[in-house]
Amino acid sequence: MKHTLKIALSTLLFLSACKANHTNLYSYKTNDLTDETSVKKLVNQLAFPQDASLNNFTLDTIDDNHTLIVTLKTNVVLTDADLEEAATLTFALLDDLDLLEYHEENSDVIAVFTRSDIDYRLKANGYLDTKEIGSSEENFNKFIESYQASNS
Repeated sequence: MKHTLKIALSTLLFLSACKANHTNLYSYKTNDLTDETSVKKLVNQLAFPQDASLNNFTLDTIDDNHTLIVTLKTNVVLTDADLEEAATLTFALLDDLDLLEYHEENSDVIAVFTRSDIDYRLKANGYLDTKEIGSSEENFNKFIESYQASNS
């Protein structure tokens, strides 16, 4: 019960932050992961749950699996559920991204997401997939509004 409440509160805080700036967030969308400046601007705008904040990130675009590794500063234990919303928005706004990893400062892996896993979860819950969500600002805004409504 306590864990469920913690997840619900972190989701609510995250979504409140997204609602406040989700239009701005869409303006950082990029189709090119090799444009590190655009990716940096986007990652710096993402809201993370609880007491987590961005420490740094790295991109691996050399092989066919385009990977973003986000390192977070946090004083709390985070789970996949805590970061799923941020991951969904990241995949929606970075078209070439295949794999997203969240790490703690000490290099421990917090969560790993693939686009296909996120898309499966979205479709199972009646949402568009990440490419469709990110295809227009209208779809992006509708997703955030719909997601907030279903999780409040």
